[in-house]
Amino acid sequence: MISIVAVLTSVDAKRFWLFVIGIGLALRVAAVIAYGEFEQPLLYEYGGIARHLIAGQGYSTVFPELHPGYGSLPITYPDATPTALSLPVLTLIVAGVLAIFGETTTSYVLLYVLNLLASLLAVYLIGIIARELYGESVGRWAAVLAAIYPTIVITPATMGGTAWFHAIMVLTVLLVIRAARNDANLRLIIFAGISAGVWVLFRSEGFAATVLLALWLWHRTSFKRALVFGMFAILVFSPWSIRNTLVFDTFVPFSTNFWLNAWRGNNVGSIGGAFYASGSSNWSNEAIREELSALPAEVDRELRIMEVYKRYTLDFISSNPGRAALRYFKKLGMFLSIDYSDPRARAPMFFLPHVTLTLGALCGCFILFRRRAILWPIASIIASNALIVSALHVGTRYQLILAPLYIVCFAVLLDMLHRHIVLRRTNDHISIAKSPTE
Repeated sequence: MISIVAVLTSVDAKRFWLFVIGIGLALRVAAVIAYGEFEQPLLYEYGGIARHLIAGQGYSTVFPELHPGYGSLPITYPDATPTALSLPVLTLIVAGVLAIFGETTTSYVLLYVLNLLASLLAVYLIGIIARELYGESVGRWAAVLAAIYPTIVITPATMGGTAWFHAIMVLTVLLVIRAARNDANLRLIIFAGISAGVWVLFRSEGFAATVLLALWLWHRTSFKRALVFGMFAILVFSPWSIRNTLVFDTFVPFSTNFWLNAWRGNNVGSIGGAFYASGSSNWSNEAIREELSALPAEVDRELRIMEVYKRYTLDFISSNPGRAALRYFKKLGMFLSIDYSDPRARAPMFFLPHVTLTLGALCGCFILFRRRAILWPIASIIASNALIVSALHVGTRYQLILAPLYIVCFAVLLDMLHRHIVLRRTNDHISIAKSPTE
């Protein structure tokens, strides 16, 4: 690996990026071919809502895990009710493709192609972020890592949206970094705000990160820039908040799934992750399923579902305050290491790269801290996600979403090690040249 990057550091930028994008594309195409499903891929709740949109039932759903008695077949239900379970951008992308090409292999191939493009864009932007923050060689290390890191490579083969989340997150970070420069114009700050708003419409955790990035902009530049950034972010996601408020007759700024996710990490059988100790999915229990089955198919059904989860969550916390507090820190540790409740996380293909990346990123952060280098744009996003997720439930997916930011920090460590190796070899050669010959 070190010899490869040593060669790459000596080539011009055009050939470097051709190599990185080429190897990244080849690996991702191979992953899609190996793991993709072209007949009927799992589209999760995004596909279910998309099908209801196409059928003229509006942004609604019947989600099997939350609506006992329903299967998971790709059909629409006449008693589907309005939803804000999932944020809209990925759903609208899926709906647009299915509306044009139908439930066909062509649609699924196109969705995989879009995933590939989003993932490759993320690879490029990760390299640019690392370069702008920490120099050319760190940027090249980060780009190579992003191109070959196994669990990022495989994300385009799934339909959960991770490739898209990576792309919009790192785009927002890059634009904010550039907006913090003294010579940044107003247009760039506006674009950064728009990107942040779209990020929020992909992942609600993006809102907390946006607030912290706005504070950083204020600290680095001025309150005016931070205000413009924040205003345009709000302008982008506010139509969704208004839609939710009008539909449910109560303020729902992002999504309705907070109490569902809170219960999954705060119930008697939970070990803090997305799965029970037995390995089964941690969605509900018998008592909750019984209550959910009795809920009528009315406009506010989803809010009533979440009220059930809210009651059970608060009952657990109030009855077990010490246990709930200790579990929070346990989940924080799981988030910063590994979600051992997830059987998939125990597979060597995930476990070994993830542990290596996490430890490497931690070392990289320590190096940056010692150098008094800029850490806030990256550290604030990781920290805000860790604190939020630990209050809910840990999930391998949530950890994978932050992998691009870990890669930037890990690249700092690898660059330092590479420099030390090159310096040692240079000193050895000098010593040999100066030593007397026999």
